[in-house]
Amino acid sequence: MINLVHCIKLNEIMNRIIYIIGLLLCFPLLVEAQYYSFSQHVRYADECYQNQHYLLALEHYNEASTLKGKLQKQSLYQYADAAYQLNALDLAESLFNTYLDYNKLDNEADVLYKLILIRQMQGRYEEAILDCNIYLSEFESIDSTWTKEVNLIRNSCQWVLAHDKEPIADSVQNLAHLNSPFSEQSPFLFNDSIYYNSIMKEYSFDKQKSYISRIYDESGREIEFSDLPEDKFISHPSFSSDGKYFMYTVGAYDANRSLRCDIYFTLVSGDELPGISRKMPEPVNSELYSSTHPVVVQIDTTYYMYFSSNRPGGKGGFDIWKAELSSDMLVMNLENIESVNTEFDEFSPYLNFYTNDLYFSSNGHPGYGGFDVFKHDLGKDSMAIPENLGSVINTSYNDVFFRTNDNGSVVYFSSNRPGSQFLDSSFETCCYDIYKADVTECSINLIALIYDKATEEMLGGTSFYVIDAETRDTVYNSTSEENIFEVDLECEKEYVIESQKEGFDLHEMSFKPLNFSYGQENEIIRKIYLNPSIYDLDLTVLSKDTNLPLDSLDISLRNIQTGEVVHVNKHPSNNIHFDVLPASRYSIHVSRQGYRDTTEIVNTGARKSYIQKTVYLEEKEIIKKAKVSLSEAIPVALYFDHDAPKQGDSLHLSNMNYTESYDKYYDKRGRYIYNYVSKFSGSRQDDARREASQFFDREVKSGFEGYENFKNQLLLVLESGQNINIYIRGYASPIALDDYNKALGRRRVDSVRKEFDEWNDGVLLPYIKSGQLLVTERSFGEETSPSDVSDDPRQPFQSIYSPAASRERRVEIDEINFNENPNFLK
Repeated sequence: MINLVHCIKLNEIMNRIIYIIGLLLCFPLLVEAQYYSFSQHVRYADECYQNQHYLLALEHYNEASTLKGKLQKQSLYQYADAAYQLNALDLAESLFNTYLDYNKLDNEADVLYKLILIRQMQGRYEEAILDCNIYLSEFESIDSTWTKEVNLIRNSCQWVLAHDKEPIADSVQNLAHLNSPFSEQSPFLFNDSIYYNSIMKEYSFDKQKSYISRIYDESGREIEFSDLPEDKFISHPSFSSDGKYFMYTVGAYDANRSLRCDIYFTLVSGDELPGISRKMPEPVNSELYSSTHPVVVQIDTTYYMYFSSNRPGGKGGFDIWKAELSSDMLVMNLENIESVNTEFDEFSPYLNFYTNDLYFSSNGHPGYGGFDVFKHDLGKDSMAIPENLGSVINTSYNDVFFRTNDNGSVVYFSSNRPGSQFLDSSFETCCYDIYKADVTECSINLIALIYDKATEEMLGGTSFYVIDAETRDTVYNSTSEENIFEVDLECEKEYVIESQKEGFDLHEMSFKPLNFSYGQENEIIRKIYLNPSIYDLDLTVLSKDTNLPLDSLDISLRNIQTGEVVHVNKHPSNNIHFDVLPASRYSIHVSRQGYRDTTEIVNTGARKSYIQKTVYLEEKEIIKKAKVSLSEAIPVALYFDHDAPKQGDSLHLSNMNYTESYDKYYDKRGRYIYNYVSKFSGSRQDDARREASQFFDREVKSGFEGYENFKNQLLLVLESGQNINIYIRGYASPIALDDYNKALGRRRVDSVRKEFDEWNDGVLLPYIKSGQLLVTERSFGEETSPSDVSDDPRQPFQSIYSPAASRERRVEIDEINFNENPNFLK
């Protein structure tokens, strides 16, 4: 592979042009030379070759070969190498193969190395791989630089054969109106005009007519730099992304007749170009190395310049560097773009400001041969492998100075591929032409994310439509429970995007893709926020006194602006949801039996679609007093006749409610008093009568009357919505067996339970069935009877009719709890 030095390729191109010009200047000599002998042609050819006048040497060797003389081994090598140096590849290959037929060759490795390059350059990749394997097996230790290059060539050829990347363009166009038989390079599009450099300006070096590089616009007008010496090579034009600065390279021969380059710039003022030339300060430029190929972009107030340089600190050869610049072009930081550079050469960087893609040419990454164009997305993984742009743009020759328009739909570059113009028709040597290609592929991967504008949360269940803005045809529609939609769209079209979901306003937006790049995958993410057309009002009602939930609610929700009213009657829970309008005022009226009515105002804002409101109801005073009365009324004692009530459907169930049992028991008041009093005499008889009478009047009857009041107070509290749990204990006198007494105690509790079910035409029954009223049984039989209560059936006046025994035949309501209904709390 040809080594590139100093201002990359410019030195090589200049030498070739100088050789050709030298040939043209010596044309009279060549006319006479047709009468030279074989040996004279060979002698002149050898001299020209030693002086690196390869084209003149090639002509003399060619003339000598027509005289059918046989070239000596050294002259044959020089004949082949002169053709190789001038890219006359077919001739060079044929001559090198003939040369290899000689024995005892000192430079066999050099010849095989150049044949490898020729076959790669001609796209004969399989042959090149075979030659690489031969070279590595025989000459791997001859030259480490060649060995590295041969390994790279083999890898590149293998990569090409395994590579099926779609080209970004179908074909390329030679821009004949710009190109000449000399060499045109570095096209740059600015204000719809192409600027480039060409090596066609005449100039004399050491009294010898030659050519130097100058910059031209698309009309062919030279950009004249009056403040630069005439012997300077001026090349590689570019404009900063804001159009403020014009950048270029200035080169000159050093003492070794090699070109060394520096980067210059000038301010752009209207149509005046150029202004005063200014050399970039250190460390961009230095007397010890070359810096060239500048491209500048502006981000905020900072400029970034990408350029090529063979300065130390890189990976080898020419590398791509980035300089951070102030607004007046002072260098603030310098960075080697390690992710794209290799130990070989990388140059001609170009940053597409709109896509953040860095393009450059390299002979160090796997490619088609020579220099290929690569792309590196600076916005992705910084260590990602640069992407080869594929065939059509790249060939087995040198493809360099890649540039694009803003969106990448049109690209420009320089190449010395077959079809480029040349100065010498005999061997088709030199040069570079400027090419143009229309990029064929461009699509947008649109990723739409749907959100609730009020909550900024992801919104699923949305219908998504994409409509062609021109034809009004629907090109995509879908409904998804997720909040994400993906659709591929054309780059140059304009679309209308509609998003809709029940409870939200229709969202419509125009979508015309911007900042996309042709020839690559373009991804655009759009976040779409839907405005709720209906908000959710979550209303919770609690007791102000206990902070516990309240149900059986009557609620009226009125829109104050529109007057619209929603009524809810006897709502079964303490939580209810209403659909409300955004940015509205509502009046909420809540009522419940036993509580004071409450009215509150709710404002629905524009940014909160879910509104939580808690309303507290305060108990009416009468309910508070009823609850106090119930609490103070206990324990309530209810008394029973001996061995009453009788068994109902089972041993533990009563055949009557308590009122029925009480009426029958109280009707026996006289019998109980008589049977008890008759066993006494004298004053003791009066005391016994008074004791028995007081028991019936003050305890049995009073208990029944208190029970009636208890039920009325209980109903009042239940009607207020209060949840109540009452506990009942059943007792028996000890006259019977213990198991019988326990069953009797349970029957007495059941009679009270029946009373709750049947009292006042069953008014309490709904509360019992709903669980609002719980009756919990506790039966103790005779276990708690005092020891002095007689259990002797032979003395009934003591064991049955005495007040002491009668007091044990009772049911007590001895505890009451409010809002402890476990079903309710669930």
